[in-house]
Formats: sequence, structure tokens, C-alpha cells
Amino acid sequence: MFCYKCGYKLNDEAIFCSQCGTKVQRIENDIRTYSRNVSETSVDLEHEALKIYLKDILAMECIKRKYMSELDNATQRLSSVSGQYYYRRFEFNNEESWRYPDSSFLHFMYQNDSFYIAVGKADDHGSIETCPETSSYLNNKNYYINISDNFNFLTNNSVWMLTANYGDSYPKKKKNGKKAKEAFLNCYEEFKSNAVESLKTKLGLAAKFEAEKIGISNELEALENILGKGYSVNIIPTQFRKNLYAIYYLYDFISSSNQSLSTALLHFDLNEIKTKLDKIIEQQQNIIIQQSIIMAQNKEKMEYNQKYLKNLVNVERNTAQIAMYSGIAANNAEVCAWIGLANYLKN
Repeated sequence: MFCYKCGYKLNDEAIFCSQCGTKVQRIENDIRTYSRNVSETSVDLEHEALKIYLKDILAMECIKRKYMSELDNATQRLSSVSGQYYYRRFEFNNEESWRYPDSSFLHFMYQNDSFYIAVGKADDHGSIETCPETSSYLNNKNYYINISDNFNFLTNNSVWMLTANYGDSYPKKKKNGKKAKEAFLNCYEEFKSNAVESLKTKLGLAAKFEAEKIGISNELEALENILGKGYSVNIIPTQFRKNLYAIYYLYDFISSSNQSLSTALLHFDLNEIKTKLDKIIEQQQNIIIQQSIIMAQNKEKMEYNQKYLKNLVNVERNTAQIAMYSGIAANNAEVCAWIGLANYLKN
């Protein structure tokens, strides 16, 4: 028997843990609960077979966690280059600014072979504000105007004077309006010079990120399918499945002791385990994945595992155990085959 809190091995008659002092929970009720979730045959599965099975499940759960994170990253990257347009904001600080002491902005967009500038937004520190001269170019949803169609309007000094500070004197507004118009013309030329290529680059990145997202999603779907088959062997009770903390704990317990799976489950405390394993799993995840890749490339070890498991099938007389050993062998072969083909696992 083991202490459910610290894992220290105890005598079956112990009332308190001699290592940490925790009161030992009596296991009669736990045994009844456990027997409802795990067949008696799975408790007596051969130790090495259990290690092979749990290691495969652990590797796939770690890979699943990695893929979920990579899928989130791919989605964010795709979102950053979404839209069939190229946008750029030019910023003018301190003395370059014509509206506020700190900064002014100009917003340009290239779409459908046309160039646009943002108008009608008073809080954007320099975009042409909504006023009688500009309101005819706007509707409720149109924030940009076509520069080519409105070039004469956009080169009118009086329009850019409207972007100066409200409290400035007329001479200062005129000076700042001229500065704003010059900034517009210079930025427009610079924007035109690279907008077409920049949009091509953006669309290329979007296609790349979309393909990456689809690839990861497809491999994740295949991984989930293999995990489902692995869990269907019915060695691990339902409530402990698809939980990386639980799987790590079970594998570590079986690998570091000669105790049965039932003993590990009887002393299972998810909250306690999660607290202890949070950092460990974070540190060990990449190691576990790399080990699984090396294992999938080691033909001799794979053949040994398959031969070992098939020998157990031939020796056992219990039909339920034979089915489990056969399931472990099939799962191990499929896990190794999938890892060998996974494109995004090695990135």
C-alpha cells in the first residue's frame, strides 16, 4: 500500500504515513469503486506490457498537447494576415507631428488594385476628420476613400488644416496643414512603391499558414483516432482518460514500482497530482515526444515489443487478457507508424 499524498510505501496495517504523517485512507470503498470501473483481468496484466501501453498513451497525450498549442499558434498567425488587402500605418512623433505633441498617424490601404486613405476618424491623431468637405465621401461603414478618385481634394491645403489642433492659431494651423499634406504625399509614394509586393507576400503567408493549420488539424484528428483506439482496450478507467496528469502519474507509478495498476488508481488524487506534476510535465513533454520519435525509428525495439506482446497472447488463457494484450500490440504498432509519418511533430 502507498500513501495517497506522498506515494511512500506503507504496511497494509498502517494508520498514518510514516513519511508525511497523512492519515491513511482505508481502501475498502475504493476497491468497490475501482472494481466497477476496471475489470479484474486488467489489474493482473503483465507489468512490462502495461509499461508499453502506458508509454504509448503518454506519448500521444503529450503530442496532442503540443499539437493543440501549435494549432492555436497557426490560427493566430493566420489571423494576423487575414483579408485580401495590405494595410500600413505611418506614425509621426514629436516635432514631426502636426496634430498632437506626441504623435500623428496616416492610414493607407491597398485593395483590388486601388489605394485608399483613412478618413473620418477624429481620434486617430491625424486622419482627415469628418467635416463638410469630407462627409460626402463617407457613409456609415466606409472609413477609407480612394486616393486616385479624390486626389485633387486630398491635395487641398484647407483639408489638411482641419487635422491641426483645434486651439491653434490660423498661422499655426496653416503651417501644420502644409506639414500634414507633405507627409501624405511622401507616404503615399512610399506606400505605392511596395504595396503590391507586400500584398503578395501577405497572401503567400496566409496560404502557408492556412496549409499549416489544415495539416496540423488533420494530424491531430488522426492522433485522436489512435488515442481513441488505445483507450478502447479498456485498461484505463474512463474517468482517468484524456488527462495528461493522470496518464503521466500512472506511467511513472508503473515504471518506478512493481505495484499493480489498481494500486496506482486507489491512491489517485488528481488535485494533488496536478499540483506536483504541472512543472514536471512542462519540462518533460518535449523529452517524452523525442523519446517516442526515437522509439518509432528503432526497428529492433519495436520488433521486440511486438514479439513480447504476442508471446503473452500465446501464453495467457484468460480471454479478456488476450484481447487486451492484442489491443496493446495493435496500439503500439499504430502509434509508432503514425509518429514516423507525422509531418508537424518534428517541427
